[in-house]
Amino acid sequence: MTDDDEKRPPILISLRLLKQVDVEGSYPDVLRTLGQAVRNASRRITDAESGGNFDAIEAVTDIENPNLELLLGTAYVVCQAWVTAVTQAALNVRQWAMRDGLNSCAFDFDKDYEVRDLGTPFENSRYSKITVLWELGNYFKHRDQWPRIWTDDASKDAGLRGTGLHGNLGIWTDTKLQGEYKAKYTIATIKAAGLCGANSHGNLGAGAKALGNADYSDMRVFETIIRDWHQEVYASCVEATAPLHRGYL
Repeated sequence: MTDDDEKRPPILISLRLLKQVDVEGSYPDVLRTLGQAVRNASRRITDAESGGNFDAIEAVTDIENPNLELLLGTAYVVCQAWVTAVTQAALNVRQWAMRDGLNSCAFDFDKDYEVRDLGTPFENSRYSKITVLWELGNYFKHRDQWPRIWTDDASKDAGLRGTGLHGNLGIWTDTKLQGEYKAKYTIATIKAAGLCGANSHGNLGAGAKALGNADYSDMRVFETIIRDWHQEVYASCVEATAPLHRGYL
C-alpha cells in the first residue's frame, strides 16, 4: 500500500462498492434467460394459432398464458434482488459517511423506499419507475392474499385503517398493520401502472407493457430502468459525501 492509498478517504471504498454492484452482469444474465423463455412460450402460442385448430389453440394458450405470467413475475423478483443490492450499498454509503462525521441531512434518503423513490418518474404519477417495478414484484408474490376487486380507495382494498403512505410504516410495530400498509402501497402504485384487480388475467403483462416491455420478452427494458436509477443513486451519494472525498473523485 502506498502513502497515497493510506491517505485516501475511507468513504471511497463504500462508494466504489455501490458503483460496482453487479458489475459482472449476473442479474441481467438471469433476466435475459427469462426473456428467452418468454419468447419460447410466445412462439408456441403463435405456432398453435397458425394451425387454425381452435381446440389446439385453446389447449396451448391455457398452458402458456399462465407460464408467461409466471416468467414475468419471476423477472420482477429478480429485478427486486438487483434493486435491493443497489439500495443496501447506498444505505451503507450513508452509514459510513455518518460515522465519518457527515450530517445525515446531506442525503436525499435514509430508508430503503426513499432510495427507490429516486430516479425517473413513471409517466405522470408520484411514483418512480423503480418503485413501479418493485411493486410489480410484490404484487406477483402477494396477490393471492388480497381482495379480487380493487376500489378507487387503495386503503379499503387492503383493509387498512387511516391515511398516509411511507411515513406511517416506521412507527408501527404491529406486524399485521405493516402488512396491510404494504398491501395498500403496492395496490396504489400498480394501479398507477394500469393494473386492476388482484387476480385479473394479464396483470403482470400489463405492468411490463406500461414500463415499455411491449412483447414481455425484452428484459433490456427492465435492465435499463435499473441501470439508469443505479447511476442516479450513485451520483446522489457522490454529491452527498463530497465533503469527505473532495479532490479524490
